[in-house]
Amino acid sequence: MMTKTKADKYPQRVRNELRFRELTVLRVERAGAAFQRIVLGGEALEGFASHGFDDHTKLFSPSRARHLPRRR
Repeated sequence: MMTKTKADKYPQRVRNELRFRELTVLRVERAGAAFQRIVLGGEALEGFASHGFDDHTKLFSPSRARHLPRRR
C-alpha cells in the first residue's frame, strides 16, 4: 500500500522547455465586451502539452514593419 505524503497534496512545479511556435489564427470569438478568445492551430503545436492548472503562454505579434496582409 502506498502512503501519501504531505507534499503529494500540493501542486508540483513543472519547467517546460521554452519553444517558439509559429501558429495560425483559426478563429476569433467575442467572449465579452472587452475580451476575445483567439483559437490558434498549426503543425507547430505537435508535442505541446499543458499539464498544470495554471499553465500560461505568451503571444508575440509581428511588428508593423513586418506586417502581413490579412487574407480573406
